[in-house]
This record gives sequence, C-alpha cells and structure tokens, in this order.
Amino acid sequence: MADGIPRPVLAAAPEPCAGCGTSLAIDQRYCLRCATRRGSPRVDPLLALPPAALSPPAATPAPAARESWGAPWVDGRVQPIVPAVTALLTGLLIGVTTSAGTANSDPATGPYVVRLPPPPPPQAAPALPAFALMPPSVAAVGPAPAVAPPAVAAMPFAAPPLTPAPATPATATPAPAPAKKESDAGKETPAGKPEAPKLKHVFLITLSDQAATRTYATDSPAAPYLAKTLTKRGVLLPNHHAVTRGGLANTIAMLSGQGPTPETQAGCPTYADVTPRTPGEATSPGEDGQELGAGCVYSPVAGTLADQLRGNERDFAAYVEGMAAGQPAASAACRRPAPGAPDETTVGRPNDPYATVRNPIAYFHSLVDDPKACEERDKDLGTLEGDLKAKRKKFPALAYIAPSPLRSGTDTPYVPGQPAGGLAAADAFLEEWVPRIEKSKAYADGGLIVITTDQAPAPGGPPSGATGATGSTGAPAATGATASTSATDATGAGPGGAESDSCCLVPSYPNVPAGQPGGGRVGLLLLSQDLKAPGSTVEDPTNHFDLLRSLEDGFGLTPLGYAARKEVTGLPLTTVLKPAEG
Repeated sequence: MADGIPRPVLAAAPEPCAGCGTSLAIDQRYCLRCATRRGSPRVDPLLALPPAALSPPAATPAPAARESWGAPWVDGRVQPIVPAVTALLTGLLIGVTTSAGTANSDPATGPYVVRLPPPPPPQAAPALPAFALMPPSVAAVGPAPAVAPPAVAAMPFAAPPLTPAPATPATATPAPAPAKKESDAGKETPAGKPEAPKLKHVFLITLSDQAATRTYATDSPAAPYLAKTLTKRGVLLPNHHAVTRGGLANTIAMLSGQGPTPETQAGCPTYADVTPRTPGEATSPGEDGQELGAGCVYSPVAGTLADQLRGNERDFAAYVEGMAAGQPAASAACRRPAPGAPDETTVGRPNDPYATVRNPIAYFHSLVDDPKACEERDKDLGTLEGDLKAKRKKFPALAYIAPSPLRSGTDTPYVPGQPAGGLAAADAFLEEWVPRIEKSKAYADGGLIVITTDQAPAPGGPPSGATGATGSTGAPAATGATASTSATDATGAGPGGAESDSCCLVPSYPNVPAGQPGGGRVGLLLLSQDLKAPGSTVEDPTNHFDLLRSLEDGFGLTPLGYAARKEVTGLPLTTVLKPAEG
C-alpha cells in the first residue's frame, strides 16, 4: 500500500466460493454462479481524495436521488453496481462475444434475435481458465470488442443460439394492366360488361326474307334440319332483329355499321356511288361515321370488317353461290356491274343464279378497287370446299357465306317461270354445307358458325324479293323497345311471316326518312364446339349492329359506324361460349 490506497488480498491458491462452494480462480473476485464477492471490498478511488474535494459547493443543493441501471445516485456520486447485476452482464458479454466469433454474421441472413434460456439448476461448475474481469464500477456495457476472447468449454452461461428474425412477408404488387391496344381506341364498353371472347374463325351464313317465327318453328316441316337438328346442337337467339328494310341494306350494315340509303333498301338497281344529295356537300364522314348521300357503292372512307381484318394480319373471304356460273375464268370472282350501269342480276336467268345483291363486298370501293385482292377474297361458293381443307392458319378469320336467291330462303320467285325455293331450299343448303364446315380444321380450332337472316318480309305487301326491294324507302325511328305494326297470324308473324319489329335503340338514319317500319325479328343461331349449353335459348334482344360489334370485339378491332354506339353491347357471347384457350 505504497500509494495509501488499501487493496484486497486474494488467496495464493484456488479456493471455493464462500457463498456456494464453486471453485474460484486465483485472481477471481466474483463468483459467476452466486455473485458473492471474494475478499475485502475494493476501495473506491474517490475516497483517496481530500475531503474538501468531495464536498459539493455550499450554494449548490444536493441532487435528488434517482435510479439508473440499478445503481442509485447518492450525494452526487454513482454507487458501485450490485454484484449480481455485474456478474450477469459480464457473463452475457462473454457469451455473445464468443459466439460472434464463430456464428455466421453475413448481413444477407437477416437480423438476429437473442433468445435467453432459463437458468440451469445449480451444479458444480468446471474449472475456468484465468482471465481478467470487467471492474465492478462500470455502469454501462458498450459495444462488443472487435476481437473475441478465447472460446470457453462448458461455460455455465453458454451463449444462446443466434436465430434469424422472422422475415416480413413481401407485399404482393399487382401486375400493371396491359397497355390498351390501338385497335381498342374509341371503344365504348358499358360498365361491368365482361370482356368479349376471342374469336379465331367465324363462318357467317346469311339467309334472306324470313321471320324467326317461321325459320325456327319446331312444328314447321319447311326447315327441319335448321329448326330441329341444328337448334338442338346450338344456341338460339330468337329475338335477333334486322336494322332496316331491304336485304342489301342489312348485309351492308352487318359488315360495316353503315345505315341504309334509299338505293340499298331497294337492292341497288343501278350500280352507282354514294354521292351528296346537294352539290358541294361532302358524303362523309358524318355523325357515327356515316357516309351521307344517295347511292349504294360506298367510298373508301367507309370502312368494313373485311378491311379491318386485312389490316390486322388476318383475312376475310366472301363465298357467294352462283358467282362463277356462265362466266369465263377471268370473271369468275369479284363479279359486279359496271359503274353506273343497271344491275342485270336483279332478275334471275336460267343457269345463272348469281345476284349481286347477295354479295355485300361488291358495294365498297375499299374492296373492289384492288382487283387482285378482290379476286382472292370475293369468290364463288364452289371454292369453299377446297379452302376448308387448308390448314387452319391459312383459312380466313371470317368467311361470309351467301346462298343464291334460289336457296336463300326467300318466298319470292327469282327466275321467271320457276317457283321460289323458300325455307325448304335454304334448309337443304345448310344440310349440305354445315357438315362440311364442321369437319374442317378451321372449325375445330375454336370455330363459330353464325346463321341469321338479312330481314323479315315487309308487312302490308308481298314478301321482299332477292333484291331486297320492298316498296319502302324508310327506316325505323329510334326506339328502346321492340314494336310491331303488323297483325299476326298463328305463328306470331304477320301475313306471310311479315314483321316490322325493331329493337335496341335503332337510330334514325340520316339518308332515309324517319318513321319507317323496322326490318323485323329474324333470329340467329350459334354453333360451336365451345358452347356452354348446346340446345339452349337466349332471349336477349339484339340486332345486326350487335352482331358486327361482337365480331369486332372478338377479333380485337375498333367498332365501325353504328356498332360503336354506346347502346350497342353485342351478342351475349360471353354467356354462350366457353373462354378460349391460349
């Protein structure tokens, strides 16, 4: 004690703890098991200072006592830590430091959680190697030293295992919505309407001049194959309507969305362009994309479904019965009258059943002004059989199929001196061609057959003929409900199956006077291998603009003309068809 500070004297040899009997190292001051101090208490170095230095200034009151880490502040000084707390902190520091030298400390494994096991029961501790312990005057434990002390075997306070903290579940981020295709620009879809099924190959067969009450009457012997056999395998929409009077005006509407002109309602007796009624006026575009004026051959500005398919890396073809009859090979396709000339096919001729009015492709400059493209896509029905044998990818996306006036279903005689074929002839046409279509690779690849009629016979007069002439040059005014102006017979249609129904907010067309009768209820039948419920009936009211809208939606195209109107929602294909695969 040369410096005047008393120091405790430890034993010269290991001895047991006075509290629990655990063997202590020669220089071990505290027992790690019971925290009993060995030897006399260590003298606080502050006690060696002169008494005056330890006394606070007289003017400064003594600070109030407060607790910190278990060591009270008394008279402005921190008291020595309780020996048990010191031993506990020392053991934890040694265990964590030792484990840190051997555990995986890769930050990629995440944070670690130290789990303290319950204290083990008292037992005899093995001898520990000599090492210096932290002085008891330390009031806080700092960061672990960079270099770990030597590992200790069988320590009473073994380091707890390092357990990675539970990972926070990643929040699922919704995939961004696909960008809107350019082809969808301007499409108005009613809120909540499901996406239309994707179409691959559509076979559109158009009959003429029959009402749905006659065409699909199950007790009628006129068309048993259509009314019984096919309806049992398909889905019938009995409330499908024409959109105006005139067969040609309706087929033009279902392929382009254009409303009628007096000339298209009359079957275009003179093959003349649509021109302004008043010199100097423009013919297009008007409201709803309508070409304004009189005539029946539309300018290139009036687009068609055929144009859209050609521009969308798909294709279109019209197969019209009788086109090649009596014609040289060079004229066997894209057959039409000369510009401004009368149409000689308005009256049938022996051995030549072709009627231009059954071929709506012939009335658009966008299609007929390209001779090569027109000849490849507007052809005789006889070429369909060979095309059906082609690979599915080579078959057009839309095949428009039109029987001649002799087999289209009309009750008006076409060839002078010969009786009309009526529904029986149309039924025979379907029985010949539908099975051929169903055997094709294109039909097997998600094909859809659509069978409908251009218009019903007009009321108040004889049924319309093959040209679509009805004696009426008007169109129905806008209406939100189905209405009929004709008396009905036992089948629900007027005399001779005549009807003038219209539905689905048919607009008041700009090129014809308003207030004229509608085109009647014609019905529509769907055939496909992907039908959800074959043999069922869907009562939704629809019309030819809905048909066009469904085809354009199914092919991913922009709706044309009146098909783009908000109230035109399309056929209920989502209800009828299973979702397409791929």
